[in-house]
Amino acid sequence: MKATLRYNAGNGFWVEVEAEGVKDAIKVMSQYLEVFGVQECGKCQSKAIVCSHNQDSEGHDYYKLRCTACGALLDFGQHKSGGTLFVKRKDKEGMWLPDGGWYHYSKRQQQSEEAQVAPDDQGYF
Repeated sequence: MKATLRYNAGNGFWVEVEAEGVKDAIKVMSQYLEVFGVQECGKCQSKAIVCSHNQDSEGHDYYKLRCTACGALLDFGQHKSGGTLFVKRKDKEGMWLPDGGWYHYSKRQQQSEEAQVAPDDQGYF
């Protein structure tokens, strides 16, 4: 049985999907809500968030949310199979990021640069 489902994400976005069954509906709906279900900025709690996309010179696509109140960003990763997006809430070591993954660009860049020149476990750079 085919169904069309509409869901109010509670932040101004409505998600509408067509699905063949309940499991398909949950699968498809969860992909959309991973992106459009974010309710507020993790830094300033503003609800003024917008979608953002950019592409580098090599053709790699980057997707994120941006808070128009404070300028914080929330990055999305891309699944290797299927190309769906997920919110990046953990760092490369699997540790939870502060503020639910939201960051101000200059601070994240600085932290990344500091991590690259951090001493090893014996205190050497």
